[in-house]
Amino acid sequence: MPRIGADMPRIGADMPRIGADMPRIGADMPRIGADMLHTGAHRPRIMADMSCIGADTTRLETCTLSWDGYALYWGGHALYWGRYALYWGGYALYWDGYALYWAWCALYWGWFVLHWGGYTSF
Repeated sequence: MPRIGADMPRIGADMPRIGADMPRIGADMPRIGADMLHTGAHRPRIMADMSCIGADTTRLETCTLSWDGYALYWGGHALYWGRYALYWGGYALYWDGYALYWAWCALYWGWFVLHWGGYTSF
């Protein structure tokens, strides 16, 4: 029987390790955004080399493909800054939870005081 109680602190000791893995997931995200910015920055230069062929169709394709480069470039920016939005949005939701909790408490106790205060005022 004493062994059952001795095993229980080990269950609680495993829980901080789960939380310690979470910053590593967030640390990988800037690298994904940085690779996309790098790819987008080089794409227009590759497509600019194609314009020396001189045919009208290749000029049209060059314009289209260079726009793909810009799309990748700005998409990389969106991913990079979007992770900050998710990070701070998480904080906002966290504090919004507290605000909702205390607002609910205020409404509940306000109703309680008004309701029972009517009976005790006689």
